[in-house]
Amino acid sequence: MFVGKRMVKDLVVLRRDQSLMDASGLIKKHDIRHLPVVDENNHLVGIVTDRDVRKASASDATSLDIHELLYLLGKIQVEEIMTKNVVSVPPSMPLEQAAKVMHDRKFGGLPVVEDGKLVGIITTGDILKFLMEAMDVDSSCTRVELELEDKPGQLVKVLQAISSNEYQIHSVITSPEKTGGNKIVTLHLTCDDEKRLRTSLEAQFKVISFLHQEPM
Repeated sequence: MFVGKRMVKDLVVLRRDQSLMDASGLIKKHDIRHLPVVDENNHLVGIVTDRDVRKASASDATSLDIHELLYLLGKIQVEEIMTKNVVSVPPSMPLEQAAKVMHDRKFGGLPVVEDGKLVGIITTGDILKFLMEAMDVDSSCTRVELELEDKPGQLVKVLQAISSNEYQIHSVITSPEKTGGNKIVTLHLTCDDEKRLRTSLEAQFKVISFLHQEPM
């Protein structure tokens, strides 16, 4: 899966000469946390977050009455508070790489740029939504977790064991087992005879968990 398939394309953006009050109003109106700042050619020139707005508003709020504060917030321009050296990603980047950038840099979102122009934004919320879809959390299904030796052919054996019983596989996710060096495989599938499936799998593999999952 690539960033371009999961990014938000219907963007709310700012111009650098708009005010801090404009930024605050857009964040509240659209319930968002990131506002890309673009020029007249839709080139990305900065980004403003809800944290930037709160920080700027709080720093100027001391000893001011509400009228003075509103006046001041209307005078502060976005260019004064935005992050200018923005980290962006292309729509062709794999989603997991974008997730790593956000994790390593502690970003809540990344603007998506193609041919120098802003085309979208990808956030941690978008990636979590993809993960939930991949883990099939909104389906009634059987969830199976197995521990496999980390060597070629093990996953094929699992899939063969399941497909031979004509069960429908919804998703397969593998991850390293942190202590033993093995692989953890999590499967979601449609199964009309969970007892028979469990018996079959336990005869061949180490079953960590086996449960019936209902939609969240």
